[in-house]
Amino acid sequence: NDNENPGAITGMPLDIPVKNDAGSCDAVVTWTETPSAEDNCDGTIVATADMPSGSTFGLGDTIVT
Repeated sequence: NDNENPGAITGMPLDIPVKNDAGSCDAVVTWTETPSAEDNCDGTIVATADMPSGSTFGLGDTIVT
């Protein structure tokens, strides 16, 4: 069993301020998905977000993890 967590995930964008789409209360937001991480064990690390690039976001702040 690998009981050591992988290193920090890097390569994700920070804050992306976006204005709402004209005539709408939301906006489609896109970003380049280039996450990477390191681990002490060989193998593939898959980093995923709870909302992918191209998702529609409502007004206000939304945190994507």
